[in-house]
Amino acid sequence: MAVLQAYQADLLKDLDKGQDLSPDEVAELRRTTDLALRATKQAATAMGRSMGAMVVMERHLWVNLADLGKKERGFLLDAPVSPSELFGASVEMVVEKFREARTRPAAFKTFIPRRSRSEPEQHGGLGPSRSEERRQAQKTSVATRAPPPPAGGSRRKRGSRG
Repeated sequence: MAVLQAYQADLLKDLDKGQDLSPDEVAELRRTTDLALRATKQAATAMGRSMGAMVVMERHLWVNLADLGKKERGFLLDAPVSPSELFGASVEMVVEKFREARTRPAAFKTFIPRRSRSEPEQHGGLGPSRSEERRQAQKTSVATRAPPPPAGGSRRKRGSRG
C-alpha cells in the first residue's frame, strides 16, 4: 500500500511541476489510484470483520461467564448478532424468563408461611436439641479438666546416666 502511494506521489509531483503527463502516465496514475482504493477497501473490510469477531468473542465470554443454564446459554450463543443490538430479541426473552423466575418465589411466600428468625428453632419439643447438649457437655468437660502434670520431675539431666 505504501509503495503504491509513493508511486502516486511521484506521478503527481511530475504533474505539479508543470510537466505534461503522457496518456500512458495518466492511465498508470489511474491504475495505482484504483489499486490503492481497492487495498483500502479490503483493509477496512478486514478490520470490520476482526471487530465483529471481537464482539462475538466478547459476547461468547459474557454468556459463558454468566450464571445461565445450558439451554439459555445455547439459545443466546445461537442467536444472530444484529448491528443495532448486540444480542437482539433473544436476550430480552431470556431476561424476561429470569424476571418471571424471580417473581415466583415472591408469590409463593405469600401463600406459604415461613418461620420468623426471631423464634428459636426447636426440633424435638421443649429444651435444647441433642447436638446443643453435646456441645455444652464438651465445653464443660474441657473447662473442668485438670491441667497436665508438670514434666520437669521425670526428666533426666544431661550427662547423668542412671
